[in-house]
Amino acid sequence: MYDIVCCEMETVWGKPLKINYRLNTNDLDIATSILSSHFNEYHVEKFSYVDGDVFIDLGSHIGMWSILMASRSPTFKVYSYEAIPENYEIIMMNKESNNLANLYPFNIAIADSIIYYPKRPRDKFIGAHRWIGSPQGGDKYIVVPSITLDEVFDSNKIDRCRVLKTDMEGSEIKAFRDISERNLKKIDYVIGEFHPWNVGINTFYSYFQKHFIDATTLVYEKKGNMNLQNFLYKARRLRNEF
Repeated sequence: MYDIVCCEMETVWGKPLKINYRLNTNDLDIATSILSSHFNEYHVEKFSYVDGDVFIDLGSHIGMWSILMASRSPTFKVYSYEAIPENYEIIMMNKESNNLANLYPFNIAIADSIIYYPKRPRDKFIGAHRWIGSPQGGDKYIVVPSITLDEVFDSNKIDRCRVLKTDMEGSEIKAFRDISERNLKKIDYVIGEFHPWNVGINTFYSYFQKHFIDATTLVYEKKGNMNLQNFLYKARRLRNEF
Protein backbone atom coordinates (compact mmCIF):
# COMPACT_ATOMS: atom_id res chain seq x y z
CA MET A 1 0.00 0.00 0.00
CA TYR A 2 1.02 3.57 -0.62
CA ASP A 3 0.82 6.51 1.73
CA ILE A 4 -1.65 9.04 0.34
CA VAL A 5 -1.19 12.71 1.14
CA CYS A 6 -2.92 15.91 0.07
CA CYS A 7 -1.46 19.22 -1.05
CA GLU A 8 -2.77 22.37 -2.68
CA MET A 9 -1.61 23.38 -6.15
CA GLU A 10 -2.43 26.45 -8.20
CA THR A 11 -3.58 25.61 -11.71
CA VAL A 12 -3.20 27.27 -15.08
CA TRP A 13 -6.65 28.80 -14.46
CA GLY A 14 -5.21 30.61 -11.42
CA LYS A 15 -7.39 28.51 -9.10
CA PRO A 16 -5.98 26.33 -6.30
CA LEU A 17 -6.95 22.65 -6.29
CA LYS A 18 -6.50 20.05 -3.57
CA ILE A 19 -4.47 17.13 -4.89
CA ASN A 20 -4.49 13.67 -3.31
CA TYR A 21 -1.53 11.59 -4.44
CA ARG A 22 0.66 8.62 -3.47
CA LEU A 23 4.07 9.22 -1.96
CA ASN A 24 7.08 7.64 -3.68
CA THR A 25 5.31 7.39 -7.04
CA ASN A 26 5.18 9.62 -10.10
CA ASP A 27 1.75 10.97 -9.08
CA LEU A 28 3.00 14.40 -8.01
CA ASP A 29 5.16 14.77 -11.12
CA ILE A 30 2.15 14.05 -13.31
CA ALA A 31 -0.01 16.48 -11.34
CA THR A 32 2.57 19.24 -11.71
CA SER A 33 3.04 18.66 -15.44
CA ILE A 34 -0.70 18.88 -16.12
CA LEU A 35 -1.92 21.47 -13.63
CA SER A 36 0.81 24.07 -13.27
CA SER A 37 1.12 27.05 -15.59
CA HIS A 38 4.88 26.44 -15.78
CA PHE A 39 4.58 23.02 -17.46
CA ASN A 40 0.96 23.04 -18.68
CA GLU A 41 1.39 19.81 -20.66
CA TYR A 42 -1.92 19.98 -22.52
CA HIS A 43 -2.01 23.76 -23.16
CA VAL A 44 -5.63 23.90 -22.09
CA GLU A 45 -5.77 27.69 -22.19
CA LYS A 46 -5.32 27.67 -25.98
CA PHE A 47 -8.79 26.25 -26.57
CA SER A 48 -11.92 28.36 -26.56
CA TYR A 49 -14.77 27.22 -24.34
CA VAL A 50 -18.44 27.96 -23.85
CA ASP A 51 -20.80 27.09 -21.02
CA GLY A 52 -21.99 23.50 -21.19
CA ASP A 53 -18.90 22.10 -22.93
CA VAL A 54 -18.32 18.35 -22.54
CA PHE A 55 -14.94 16.64 -22.10
CA ILE A 56 -13.83 13.00 -22.13
CA ASP A 57 -10.71 11.71 -20.38
CA LEU A 58 -9.54 8.22 -21.44
CA GLY A 59 -6.86 6.81 -19.16
CA SER A 60 -7.32 9.33 -16.38
CA HIS A 61 -4.63 8.04 -13.98
CA ILE A 62 -5.50 9.95 -10.77
CA GLY A 63 -7.69 12.44 -12.59
CA MET A 64 -5.50 15.51 -13.01
CA TRP A 65 -6.73 16.58 -16.44
CA SER A 66 -10.29 15.71 -15.42
CA ILE A 67 -10.30 17.86 -12.30
CA LEU A 68 -8.51 20.66 -14.15
CA MET A 69 -11.27 20.84 -16.76
CA ALA A 70 -14.09 20.32 -14.27
CA SER A 71 -12.75 23.16 -12.11
CA ARG A 72 -12.79 25.58 -15.07
CA SER A 73 -16.57 25.96 -14.97
CA PRO A 74 -19.40 24.27 -13.06
CA THR A 75 -21.30 24.20 -16.36
CA PHE A 76 -18.75 21.82 -17.91
CA LYS A 77 -19.25 18.05 -17.82
CA VAL A 78 -16.20 15.78 -17.64
CA TYR A 79 -16.44 12.01 -18.17
CA SER A 80 -13.37 10.28 -16.79
CA TYR A 81 -12.39 6.65 -17.51
CA GLU A 82 -9.67 4.79 -15.61
CA ALA A 83 -9.12 1.02 -15.60
CA ILE A 84 -6.94 0.52 -12.51
CA PRO A 85 -9.07 0.46 -9.33
CA GLU A 86 -6.41 2.07 -7.12
CA ASN A 87 -6.12 5.03 -9.49
CA TYR A 88 -9.90 5.31 -9.69
CA GLU A 89 -10.16 5.53 -5.90
CA ILE A 90 -7.81 8.53 -5.92
CA ILE A 91 -9.81 10.16 -8.71
CA MET A 92 -12.84 9.90 -6.42
CA MET A 93 -10.85 11.46 -3.57
CA ASN A 94 -9.80 14.35 -5.81
CA LYS A 95 -13.37 14.83 -7.01
CA GLU A 96 -14.66 14.99 -3.44
CA SER A 97 -11.81 17.17 -2.13
CA ASN A 98 -12.62 19.81 -4.73
CA ASN A 99 -16.43 19.45 -4.69
CA LEU A 100 -16.61 18.73 -8.40
CA ALA A 101 -20.18 17.59 -8.95
CA ASN A 102 -19.67 17.98 -12.71
CA LEU A 103 -16.98 15.25 -12.85
CA TYR A 104 -18.21 11.73 -13.65
CA PRO A 105 -15.51 9.07 -13.05
CA PHE A 106 -15.84 5.44 -14.18
CA ASN A 107 -13.69 2.46 -13.19
CA ILE A 108 -13.96 1.06 -16.70
CA ALA A 109 -11.45 0.27 -19.45
CA ILE A 110 -11.85 1.36 -23.04
CA ALA A 111 -11.52 -1.41 -25.64
CA ASP A 112 -9.72 -3.95 -23.39
CA SER A 113 -10.87 -5.86 -20.34
CA ILE A 114 -7.51 -7.29 -19.24
CA ILE A 115 -4.97 -4.83 -17.86
CA TYR A 116 -1.35 -5.73 -17.11
CA TYR A 117 0.57 -3.64 -14.63
CA PRO A 118 3.69 -3.97 -12.43
CA LYS A 119 3.23 -6.03 -9.30
CA ARG A 120 6.28 -4.64 -7.52
CA PRO A 121 4.80 -3.30 -4.29
CA ARG A 122 6.28 0.18 -4.53
CA ASP A 123 6.69 0.72 -8.25
CA LYS A 124 7.23 4.43 -8.91
CA PHE A 125 5.24 4.26 -12.12
CA ILE A 126 2.12 2.61 -10.73
CA GLY A 127 -0.01 4.62 -13.13
CA ALA A 128 1.63 3.21 -16.25
CA HIS A 129 -0.18 0.06 -17.23
CA ARG A 130 0.18 -2.25 -20.20
CA TRP A 131 -2.75 -3.55 -22.16
CA ILE A 132 -3.75 -7.02 -23.17
CA GLY A 133 -1.16 -8.81 -25.28
CA SER A 134 1.81 -7.00 -23.81
CA PRO A 135 2.67 -8.44 -20.38
CA GLN A 136 6.24 -8.29 -19.11
CA GLY A 137 8.05 -10.43 -16.60
CA GLY A 138 6.74 -9.89 -13.10
CA ASP A 139 3.47 -8.31 -14.22
CA LYS A 140 0.13 -9.17 -12.74
CA TYR A 141 -3.20 -8.53 -14.38
CA ILE A 142 -6.70 -7.55 -13.46
CA VAL A 143 -9.94 -8.03 -15.33
CA VAL A 144 -12.12 -4.93 -15.43
CA PRO A 145 -15.32 -3.99 -17.24
CA SER A 146 -14.72 -2.47 -20.66
CA ILE A 147 -16.77 -0.47 -23.12
CA THR A 148 -16.28 1.03 -26.57
CA LEU A 149 -15.99 4.70 -27.46
CA ASP A 150 -19.41 4.52 -29.06
CA GLU A 151 -20.79 3.32 -25.73
CA VAL A 152 -19.10 6.26 -23.97
CA PHE A 153 -20.94 8.68 -26.25
CA ASP A 154 -24.24 6.85 -26.34
CA SER A 155 -24.56 5.95 -22.65
CA ASN A 156 -23.81 9.53 -21.58
CA LYS A 157 -25.92 11.03 -24.39
CA ILE A 158 -23.01 13.17 -25.59
CA ASP A 159 -23.95 15.28 -28.61
CA ARG A 160 -20.63 17.10 -28.80
CA CYS A 161 -17.24 16.67 -27.11
CA ARG A 162 -15.11 19.80 -27.03
CA VAL A 163 -11.86 17.98 -26.13
CA LEU A 164 -11.12 14.27 -25.80
CA LYS A 165 -7.87 13.52 -23.96
CA THR A 166 -6.31 10.07 -24.23
CA ASP A 167 -3.37 8.38 -22.53
CA MET A 168 -4.12 4.66 -22.63
CA GLU A 169 -0.59 3.28 -22.94
CA GLY A 170 -0.98 1.64 -26.31
CA SER A 171 -4.70 1.03 -26.67
CA GLU A 172 -5.43 4.02 -28.88
CA ILE A 173 -5.98 2.12 -32.12
CA LYS A 174 -8.17 -0.41 -30.33
CA ALA A 175 -10.25 2.42 -28.91
CA PHE A 176 -10.63 4.41 -32.11
CA ARG A 177 -10.81 1.69 -34.75
CA ASP A 178 -14.45 0.81 -34.06
CA ILE A 179 -15.87 4.25 -33.33
CA SER A 180 -18.68 5.18 -35.69
CA GLU A 181 -18.39 8.14 -38.03
CA ARG A 182 -21.48 9.48 -36.29
CA ASN A 183 -19.64 9.81 -32.97
CA LEU A 184 -16.22 10.65 -34.40
CA LYS A 185 -17.73 13.79 -35.91
CA LYS A 186 -18.88 14.90 -32.47
CA ILE A 187 -15.28 15.40 -31.28
CA ASP A 188 -13.79 18.87 -31.79
CA TYR A 189 -10.26 18.16 -30.54
CA VAL A 190 -8.19 15.14 -29.50
CA ILE A 191 -5.07 15.54 -27.38
CA GLY A 192 -2.79 13.08 -25.65
CA GLU A 193 -0.26 10.32 -26.08
CA PHE A 194 -0.47 7.77 -28.88
CA HIS A 195 1.71 4.65 -28.73
CA PRO A 196 2.13 2.22 -31.66
CA TRP A 197 2.55 -0.85 -29.45
CA ASN A 198 1.90 -4.18 -31.16
CA VAL A 199 1.40 -2.52 -34.56
CA GLY A 200 3.85 -1.36 -37.21
CA ILE A 201 4.89 2.27 -37.23
CA ASN A 202 3.64 2.85 -40.78
CA THR A 203 0.29 1.24 -40.01
CA PHE A 204 -0.02 3.29 -36.86
CA TYR A 205 0.90 6.57 -38.50
CA SER A 206 -1.35 6.12 -41.53
CA TYR A 207 -4.26 5.09 -39.32
CA PHE A 208 -4.21 8.24 -37.23
CA GLN A 209 -3.42 10.50 -40.16
CA LYS A 210 -6.73 9.33 -41.64
CA HIS A 211 -8.58 10.28 -38.48
CA PHE A 212 -6.93 13.51 -37.38
CA ILE A 213 -5.97 16.76 -39.03
CA ASP A 214 -2.68 18.48 -38.15
CA ALA A 215 -1.33 15.50 -36.21
CA THR A 216 2.24 16.46 -35.38
CA THR A 217 4.88 13.97 -34.28
CA LEU A 218 6.61 15.42 -31.23
CA VAL A 219 8.62 12.54 -29.81
CA TYR A 220 10.12 9.35 -31.21
CA GLU A 221 11.84 6.99 -28.80
CA LYS A 222 13.71 3.73 -28.98
CA LYS A 223 14.03 2.24 -25.52
CA GLY A 224 16.92 -0.15 -25.13
CA ASN A 225 16.32 -3.84 -25.64
CA MET A 226 12.56 -3.39 -25.77
CA ASN A 227 12.94 -1.72 -29.17
CA LEU A 228 9.84 0.25 -28.23
CA GLN A 229 8.88 2.86 -30.78
CA ASN A 230 6.70 5.48 -29.21
CA PHE A 231 5.05 8.41 -30.93
CA LEU A 232 3.64 11.22 -28.86
CA TYR A 233 0.96 13.19 -30.65
CA LYS A 234 -0.81 16.37 -29.91
CA ALA A 235 -3.58 15.68 -32.39
CA ARG A 236 -6.28 18.03 -33.56
CA ARG A 237 -9.29 17.51 -35.75
CA LEU A 238 -12.06 19.86 -36.81
CA ARG A 239 -15.65 18.68 -36.96
CA ASN A 240 -16.53 20.52 -40.17
CA GLU A 241 -13.66 18.99 -42.12
CA PHE A 242 -14.97 15.42 -41.94
